[in-house]
Amino acid sequence: MKILRQSDFSEITDLSISDTNSRFGASLVITPTKQLLVGSPRYKGNAGIERGALFLYDDVGRGGATMKLESPYGRKLGLFSQSLAGNGALVVAASPRSSPPNGGEAAGAVHIFRNSNSNRNR
Repeated sequence: MKILRQSDFSEITDLSISDTNSRFGASLVITPTKQLLVGSPRYKGNAGIERGALFLYDDVGRGGATMKLESPYGRKLGLFSQSLAGNGALVVAASPRSSPPNGGEAAGAVHIFRNSNSNRNR
């Protein structure tokens, strides 16, 4: 086993968004297809409500997000994207405090999205 030192790494880029206090980077996933998923559970966006969002980066070295997914329920403080999983074809985002239309207050939800542009088998 080779032990790497900090000097063996070089930073490619910094990723950030302009939405302050959004907790951008609270959850991170690198998929087998080399996409980066970044959770921002207190993201406000244009609505001004802390709905949460996840950002997908296809090529991290080039900068901007390829896609942004916001909470489908649009409820405040649902913490959408508090935790993430993905394999390139599917993205799974947890909303542990979400209040879905058919559930109780802060019942929580898990959202599953299919990436229709993925080249992976489904």
